[in-house]
Amino acid sequence: MRISTLFVIVFLIASGLKVRGDEITLHFTASHTCSPVSLDSVKIENLTQGGIKVIYAPENAVTFLVTATDLIEGRYEELYVAQNYPNPFSGITEINVYVPETDKFRIDVFDLAGRIAANHEAVLEGGIHHFTFHGSDRQAYLLSVSSGRYRQQRIMIQTGREGGPEARLIYNGAGPGAGWNHRAFTSTLKATLKSGTGFSFDYGDELRITGYATDFYGNLGFLEIIDGPLSDTDYFFDIANTPPAVPSEISGSDSVHRHQAELRYSVEPTEKYLNQFNWTVP
Repeated sequence: MRISTLFVIVFLIASGLKVRGDEITLHFTASHTCSPVSLDSVKIENLTQGGIKVIYAPENAVTFLVTATDLIEGRYEELYVAQNYPNPFSGITEINVYVPETDKFRIDVFDLAGRIAANHEAVLEGGIHHFTFHGSDRQAYLLSVSSGRYRQQRIMIQTGREGGPEARLIYNGAGPGAGWNHRAFTSTLKATLKSGTGFSFDYGDELRITGYATDFYGNLGFLEIIDGPLSDTDYFFDIANTPPAVPSEISGSDSVHRHQAELRYSVEPTEKYLNQFNWTVP
């Protein structure tokens, strides 16, 4: 278990994958039958976690609050360990934990070698608890919160080597606390501990994004894109990428004399495009 955990940490650092809890914005544009159009709606399905989110015109973008990058199998819907903030951090970072019920919890911070850099063990009552972590000279840590029933882990990245000689984990108490965004934490908590209809997104999740659009003549079309975005991304839906049918060439005299009247020209009709053309006579 320790070897696989360390491998994942090294892989994330080497690949440059973002591991902090932040926002990711997806922006959508489209064309239908070679003409720019506004999307009627966009359906986003999380194929990894499950859940569906739909946005409707005139909205053309959606922002998700990325909850975290989990390293353990399974998703525990009661315990919630927020991603440390800031992350990456320089020297000091804050940690918020939601405990569903009173129990004895152990909070461990490991370095890349699997050694415990700092820890806190205590009986925590149900509610929100706050910690401050002071890093040492390591650049990556694994935060683990566990009890007899629950366990959850987070990766913490430190930039530079501005930490002290020893890492420290300080318990700041329970309740709302000062100097932290209670509303943002509560919003993320509700999204993560989803009750069946919520939609949450983590880096690496595979999304199926379906864009629906109607052309000038009322024809509804759609296109699916499957992707696992790792940063803000623009998606373009090229729906019905075929030129529209066009009338045949105009037939008639190409020589026009002064004062000549009742000239006749004709084309073979094309469904829906009969009157959608222009021509000029020299």
